Amino acid sequence: MLKLEIGAGSKPQAGFIHHDIRPLPDIEVVCDARNFPPEEKNKYDYVYASNILEHFNRFEVRKVLQEWVSLLKIGGQIEIIVPDIKEICRQYVMGMIKHEFFVYLCYGGQDYEFNRHYYGFDVDALAALFESVNVKPIKSVPGVVWENRKV
Repeated sequence: MLKLEIGAGSKPQAGFIHHDIRPLPDIEVVCDARNFPPEEKNKYDYVYASNILEHFNRFEVRKVLQEWVSLLKIGGQIEIIVPDIKEICRQYVMGMIKHEFFVYLCYGGQDYEFNRHYYGFDVDALAALFESVNVKPIKSVPGVVWENRKV
């Protein structure tokens, strides 16, 4: 089973081919996630993208998701993890998270050029986006774990 991790950054997971826009150690596919090389299309059984789709603006997210789906073989699966803007706001209003962490979750780390958030999702918005590109969601799991990658 061939698996691709989009936006692996400096914490690539074992068992994947790794993508990032930056040529970091252990990154095999270096390109903008909006436009993968032709040799990457229809290649993967599983695509994983954690905390990257929000880095594209509202005019790009649909096209970006279509691009990622084009990387899959027929019958392949894509797993996308995004910050849940509704849950983030709820926790902020309830006093569960402080302002600085709220800003980080909403707008990204901003510690390098590409680490900025331009769009927000909740469960319904993500499901509608999937439907718009003819991808059938298997399940959606809201959660309160903010870092999904291994340290």
